[in-house]
Amino acid sequence: MINKTLGILAITLAALGTVSAQQAPLLITTSPTLASIRMGQPASLTLSVRGGTPPYTWSLESGKLNGLTLTPAGQIIGYPGSRDTLTIKAVATDSTAPTRISTARIFKLSILPALSTNSTGNFTSSNSTN
Repeated sequence: MINKTLGILAITLAALGTVSAQQAPLLITTSPTLASIRMGQPASLTLSVRGGTPPYTWSLESGKLNGLTLTPAGQIIGYPGSRDTLTIKAVATDSTAPTRISTARIFKLSILPALSTNSTGNFTSSNSTN
């Protein structure tokens, strides 16, 4: 018997010449530590998943996004409301019928202080002592 994974399909070839195909498991590929974003600035981060059967649907299982939204397409968008480190648990669900497959991951997202300009026109963070 030969097992080979090609893309999202796992294919098994048996000695008798029969071929069976199974979906690869659903796997979130985005790092648990998301890129930092700035308070008050537009944010757009995309969560990624592979395996299972696309299209995928994302949802927030726990945590608060503080001015941001997790879209069903896996995008975290919006304007972060305050400086903070957020911990959320996001769930990706595939379209396998009749039973959908889901997987979850805990993510950390740092919201940095807002930038402002000083009297010389240089950017500073809102917690700067200039």
